[in-house]
Amino acid sequence: MVSLSSSAHSGRTNSEGCHNDRKNGGYHCHGSKTKSYTNKSTSVISPSTPPLLTNYNRKDWPHWVDADSDCQDTRAEILIRDSRAPVKFKRNKGCNVSWGEWLDPYTLKVFTKASDLDIDHIVPLAHAHEAGAANWTREKSGLLRMILKTY
Repeated sequence: MVSLSSSAHSGRTNSEGCHNDRKNGGYHCHGSKTKSYTNKSTSVISPSTPPLLTNYNRKDWPHWVDADSDCQDTRAEILIRDSRAPVKFKRNKGCNVSWGEWLDPYTLKVFTKASDLDIDHIVPLAHAHEAGAANWTREKSGLLRMILKTY
């Protein structure tokens, strides 16, 4: 039996050095006093542990869609909805959000640059894949992102 508690990994972080961890479904920070949250703090590999699905491919999951054909994809719609201040757009007819004001519920820090936010990993796609979404149609897997819009 081997116990795994941490490993080095790459990933974009916010200005506090924090990010969602796609491997364990948690949220954690590097070199920060900010609290980290994980769904699995320790994993144990043993003969009885089922293997992870190895055929997960991020490209199999549709990216942001523009369900109402207004040029704003789901990410933009969520950023607009959740901003505490009027948003500003990139120079593309009001399609992509560049600035606003968002409160990070984990760090309680306020962010103003949309590109600093990673909003689509509330449910890591690899986790959804392993939990059964691997058997979904491409259309149905695209709905996983749309669910965010209703909350």
